[in-house]
Amino acid sequence: MQNLTVDTFYETIGASDKILVDFWATWCEPCKAMLPMLESINEEIVEVAKVDVDAEMMLARELGIRSMPTLILFENGQEVSRMIGARPKNEVIEALGL
Repeated sequence: MQNLTVDTFYETIGASDKILVDFWATWCEPCKAMLPMLESINEEIVEVAKVDVDAEMMLARELGIRSMPTLILFENGQEVSRMIGARPKNEVIEALGL
């Protein structure tokens, strides 16, 4: 999984047919708990990238991120679905249409 910054975010999501972006924080325990599941999704289903909301506050604010973890699925640079909160893998896959 790659870590995105404001400098790489739009280029990366625009260059990907489909990418799941995890907006997280180092102090967020639910974010840490979801990491193994996201690594599994990254290997099996769809590319996953991460944005540290503390390091990229302006980007998080621009995208309306208010709670962590927030998962956003982008297709061809456009947001197609969003999920807030920690969930098991099957719920993430179903809710985001993966």
